[in-house]
Amino acid sequence: MISKVGGPSGRTDEETAVFSWTMKGMGRQIVNYQLRTDHGDWPGFGLEAEYVWATYSRGPHSFEVRAQDSKGAYSHTLIWKFTYDVKFPEVVTSAGQRRLKHEK
Repeated sequence: MISKVGGPSGRTDEETAVFSWTMKGMGRQIVNYQLRTDHGDWPGFGLEAEYVWATYSRGPHSFEVRAQDSKGAYSHTLIWKFTYDVKFPEVVTSAGQRRLKHEK
């Protein structure tokens, strides 16, 4: 079974996401992991069990990974869903008012 180890979910202000997973008990040798971002194609990724994604835009995103065994069968697909949004720093004015830096 393929299982999540790490990765974002929900809202995040992190500009880079690190996804990791583990595979146990499929009963056959794993020869490849496939992954895709935002419902794109399924390129082969090799046998690394971690992927760093650093080129996403603001808004909702998905990351998926599945294992392929030596007979060509696939595991179930793991799916991470997250929304990237920039977190603006808070500024305290000389009058003691709090506001986000992008506000005037």
